[in-house]
Amino acid sequence: MCIFEYDEEKELALLRAAERDEGRKEGRKEAVVEMLLLLLETKGKVPENIRSRILAEESVDKLNTWVKQVLSCEKIDEFVSVLDTNRELHL
Repeated sequence: MCIFEYDEEKELALLRAAERDEGRKEGRKEAVVEMLLLLLETKGKVPENIRSRILAEESVDKLNTWVKQVLSCEKIDEFVSVLDTNRELHL
């Protein structure tokens, strides 16, 4: 086998594995987003700007942090305050 030969099966297997990993990451993100929104809805009506911010967040770690924070809030306004405080700290 020449070093310049292309192993199509190997390349396709690597590509499929990468796509599976990406799909799993996206699925985890979607599950955390759904859980966060459900928890928030138990605290009150979720403002559209908060819903949009949650849906736009790419970091699963940050979303998980928000899930933990919403659990300690009694009302949605408390969670909004936490988000606003965190936003100011990260500017």
